Amino acid sequence: IRVRVVPGAGLGRLAYDVAKPASFAFQGNEFSHSMVLSSTESIGEHTIYPSIHSFWNIHYKDALLRPVKTPDVLPSDLPPGSHFYLVAGGFEEIYRAEDTDKSEPHTGQWDAVLACFFIDTAKNIVNYLHVIHRILAPGASGIWINIGPLLWHFENNNTNDPSIELDLEEVKALMRQMGFRLSVRTRFTFSLLLTRCVGFD
Repeated sequence: IRVRVVPGAGLGRLAYDVAKPASFAFQGNEFSHSMVLSSTESIGEHTIYPSIHSFWNIHYKDALLRPVKTPDVLPSDLPPGSHFYLVAGGFEEIYRAEDTDKSEPHTGQWDAVLACFFIDTAKNIVNYLHVIHRILAPGASGIWINIGPLLWHFENNNTNDPSIELDLEEVKALMRQMGFRLSVRTRFTFSLLLTRCVGFD
């Protein structure tokens, strides 16, 4: 199965977990070159304190100083035959928002797109949805699994970049107009993040 954990692959942990079964191929995409180029030599090489600067989502005071060792896995530990790639660059830049060239190499080439905390990073959600729809295998064989909030990163930006912010119902209506078929829609709250998220595939 050709799986792409597309947007915001970050340091690649979701990608790693998807690529681990040798039957899956993974190509991740991350805008931040520093994320893609971050390399590590050993398990637990770095210690971070993710809550030390903020009281946001703190369940108890001791959590402020709780250290986290990272990484807890190494990509080099993937079994032989695993296909795991990270591609640096903007999502639209790499996978092209234009639909004029049907011979574009990503058109219809991916069985699944996994988007985790990503679609709200779009300045133009229409372009993101267009790209995702185009790169999926045609018909019922292509599936998009999405999880994350609609926090719209460019809303109220101080650079005056234009952006489009839609509510969930508008996003779903736009998806249907583009040819997506929403088969499951789940709304839930993460107990650790306390963030309302939306999932659809």
